[in-house]
Amino acid sequence: MFRKFLSRRRFLQGTAAGATVLGATHFTPVPASAAGGDAVFAYPDDPGSFDPTICSGQNCSRAIEPLYEGLTRFDASVNVQPCLATSWENPDPQTWIFHLRDGVKFHDGSPMTAEDVKYSLDRVLDPNMPGSNRPYYETIQDVQVVDPLTVKLLLNRPYTPLLGALASGTGAGIISKAWGEAQSAQGITDFATAEMGTGPFALTDYVSGDHFTFTKFADYWDTQPGINTITFKILPETAARVAALQAGTVDYAPLDATSAAQLEGASNVTVYEIQGFTMPVSIHNLRRKPYDDPRVRQAIAIGVDRQEVIQKVFEGKATLTGPVMTGFADWFIPVDQLPYTVDREKARSLLADAGYPDGFETTILGLNTAPYADVGVVYQAQLKEIGIKADLQQTEFTAWLDKIHQFDYDTHVNGYGFNFDPDAIMGRSFMCGSSGNFPGYCDPKFDDLEKALVATSDHAERVKVALEMEQMLLNDASFIWWCTAHDFAASSKRLTGFTPSPTGYLREALKAASI
Repeated sequence: MFRKFLSRRRFLQGTAAGATVLGATHFTPVPASAAGGDAVFAYPDDPGSFDPTICSGQNCSRAIEPLYEGLTRFDASVNVQPCLATSWENPDPQTWIFHLRDGVKFHDGSPMTAEDVKYSLDRVLDPNMPGSNRPYYETIQDVQVVDPLTVKLLLNRPYTPLLGALASGTGAGIISKAWGEAQSAQGITDFATAEMGTGPFALTDYVSGDHFTFTKFADYWDTQPGINTITFKILPETAARVAALQAGTVDYAPLDATSAAQLEGASNVTVYEIQGFTMPVSIHNLRRKPYDDPRVRQAIAIGVDRQEVIQKVFEGKATLTGPVMTGFADWFIPVDQLPYTVDREKARSLLADAGYPDGFETTILGLNTAPYADVGVVYQAQLKEIGIKADLQQTEFTAWLDKIHQFDYDTHVNGYGFNFDPDAIMGRSFMCGSSGNFPGYCDPKFDDLEKALVATSDHAERVKVALEMEQMLLNDASFIWWCTAHDFAASSKRLTGFTPSPTGYLREALKAASI
């Protein structure tokens, strides 16, 4: 065994920016070519949905990306490149014209046109559609079909990160209009268990809580993947993933620091330690007392010990972080400038000033999967140190997701991963009235800064504005940003050409892999 370490700084150099059985997909499975083999990947949890409009969270977004593509894509250095659009024009700050790739087919063999692009973007902009992706695209005021291979986007304000937003398979993933309308005619408006994208793989089987299977799309417009089928076996427990790797029954699995160490010396696997973008957080609900009081939030901010989370949960394989992940190009607050001194005496004094001299009782909505389950346990214990008695309610992903989208929590454990721009990390989460604003934070000054961030293409000015936004968020303390963690994974020796991305996404890595 040898360990590959992928430095995010090098990676980002040059950056611009009981199981329920569900029905299989509602189309004839696409044929795979004779070349290539079959792979089994371990997957940490059920995706919950394969609908790119509705998808929320890493479990579904990473599963969806090999199925759906956007007008643009990110290359291995997180630079925006053409994808379903071959080129674009920006004749004025609020107009974008995209020229589509000719010959692209959906998984049922039908051609992709501008009508499909309009259908897909209109769908994500529909206020009646559930999901939290809409804020990324709300600057799009109108989608116009110019001709079968040309589409025009009219914005309601300048939005510099648009090209990055359109690279996402979730939200901006292009769905077949004919297929989508046929589904809707049958009363199916949530495409949770079926898909019709243009990606290198098609979904051909899905048993919720157990597995889902991708089959190579023989008519894919780009380079054909070297794997015929990939069965993603859902294994929430890292111990089960380690055992499967050791037994040779899976070809790839995401891990954590502890499980990766267990594979030291194994001759049949390659272990990867990746300076990734995983950022566990705890989010307070400012809509509820006592979290509406900034003194309470500031007490918690100085009462918790982020280094303890780094050591106990991530075994030291993580870095302190602010609102933008440490190491994300030049967008982040340097670690030595973060105000993270632990002062529990002052924390208790702040609680007393807020009217809680004996602390208070609260509930933590947690997740039952690693590393978030462990973050919740440490968080609960640290709150006790400053007099806050917290009932930790660990739950499975879909129930947790329902609750956070209904804002039904006092404080909850969450996690951020790679996103296309600092605005995508901060804007959706803190803009007044945003559907993705989980803390319920609202400050008109912050909103004004966000507008400035997305209006200019001057990188230095954007960095200056982003750092000011981050400092405001640290002062408000509606979040606890615990750390930016290293990611770990391992693959079997028979999986070749596969290099995990620090973004955590799979499409480009799978296109280069073979068995």
